[in-house]
Amino acid sequence: MSNLEIVMSLKGKQNIRLGVDASRGHGCFSPTVPATASMTVFTDQIAEVRVSDKYVPHCCKGCHTPSVTVGARITYTDQLPTHRSGDPLSCGDTSSNGSISTFSDT
Repeated sequence: MSNLEIVMSLKGKQNIRLGVDASRGHGCFSPTVPATASMTVFTDQIAEVRVSDKYVPHCCKGCHTPSVTVGARITYTDQLPTHRSGDPLSCGDTSSNGSISTFSDT
């Protein structure tokens, strides 16, 4: 494991921000971005996404609206677990990207 990987593992996972951090996509469904988030907690001056928030619908042989189902165990946003890079969405997609300056527990 490189020094960078060790430091990143200590920091946790990157927090996901509204309309900025796209999912990875799954099957023929393209990546999508969060559509709802906290209106009182911000990461890099952008609203922070939590468990229960929704992503923009994505379509391929039908459409569905992903929602955040898993978040941090220790870090909360508005009393809901904070959504992080790598957390799964309700449709089988996974969050990606995330803030380069704000992290939550792994």
